[in-house]
Amino acid sequence: MKKIIAILLLPLLFLGSCSTDFEINADWKDITVVYGLLNQNDSISYLKINKAFLGDGNSLIMAQIEDSSSYFNNLEVNVEEWQLNPAGDPSGVPVKLLNIFSFDTTTVYEKDSGAFYYPRQIVYKSLTYQKFNQDNLYKLQITNKITGKQITGQTILVNNFNLKQPGPSTKYIKLKTNESHVEWITGKNGRRYEVMIRFHYKELPSTGGLDTVYKQIDWILPSMNSAELTGGELMSLPYTPKYFYTLLQNKLPKDPSISRYVGKVDFMVSVASDEFSTFLDVVVPSSSVVQEKPDYTNMTNGIGIFSSRFQIKKSLILESTSVDTLKTLGLGFQ
Repeated sequence: MKKIIAILLLPLLFLGSCSTDFEINADWKDITVVYGLLNQNDSISYLKINKAFLGDGNSLIMAQIEDSSSYFNNLEVNVEEWQLNPAGDPSGVPVKLLNIFSFDTTTVYEKDSGAFYYPRQIVYKSLTYQKFNQDNLYKLQITNKITGKQITGQTILVNNFNLKQPGPSTKYIKLKTNESHVEWITGKNGRRYEVMIRFHYKELPSTGGLDTVYKQIDWILPSMNSAELTGGELMSLPYTPKYFYTLLQNKLPKDPSISRYVGKVDFMVSVASDEFSTFLDVVVPSSSVVQEKPDYTNMTNGIGIFSSRFQIKKSLILESTSVDTLKTLGLGFQ
């Protein structure tokens, strides 16, 4: 909307009798952009930390230059673990420093092409498997070793929660009924829940051979928000199994040279903390006429998000009558 208004005002700028030279770009300022989500089940925790950039040239070209947004090895990054009083209370008082997790730079290769430089990017990682406690507070401390600038943020963790449907004893899934449900009991500090059904399959040449390719297709259902953050709330999300087959027909090309074989079906329920949920609400594109949205960050002296998430997964075997339905679609399933 701002761009449209600016274009409409351009003719008025040239009607005046005076002329003024001005610079569109302000003086450069170091703005640190942080993206970090903690999950106590992750074996390795990653943080993406970059600097914002501004210049007189084409921003799309500058984005392709690593020096435009990377701090390289000029940051010291730590996450402090603090005991809360009362324990697990988001509004509790940090009373004791329990641990410090150091995050070192590592290079991610094979990053997909996009607006920013690729295929190699620098991220920050720390080995954290079974080291986080869901009752504690975690403070991010970033120090620029050249300028001394400090950027901070903090988060609590989303607690573990239980999947009720499919239940713990369920081994097979039948995608044949008109409507089914995924049900779960919410975890403490969790706000936004998203269900994804992941279908695994493999492809082999129909003429024979050992060139097996393992693939998957994700069916993402609408997200839901919990009413409270205290946990223990029963939530249920309906889904219509027939759309599973429609999805496969839309995603999989018919190829007589390929034979496909059914794998497991994963039911995954992911949850975002309250702050991460708010961040997602702000950054999602607006569908209304009003395109302006407020900025949101929980970082101090920087922008971005440092928060938490959690995920549970149930792997099931596709029931035989559902496999038979797959075979009638003409997609090469055996």
